[in-house]
Amino acid sequence: MPVLELRVLGPPEIRVDGAVQRVRTRKALGLLVYLAVEPDLHVRETLATLFWPDSSPDVARASLRNSLTYLRESLGEAPGY
Repeated sequence: MPVLELRVLGPPEIRVDGAVQRVRTRKALGLLVYLAVEPDLHVRETLATLFWPDSSPDVARASLRNSLTYLRESLGEAPGY
């Protein structure tokens, strides 16, 4: 299993198995950090509202989907998981 390191003091840095990974957007990075420090189960609508409060529900859910896709790509997760 890959080792994920999040460094958030100073400039944020994400490492997977020691290799620095880039995340496309600050919202995606914020979402990753939030999910890491709040490990309970989360309802997608709640996350969408939390991160995109000024967007319509449809736009917020689409933004959440995109951010999750960016994270999966950045962290090297296989499709389908």
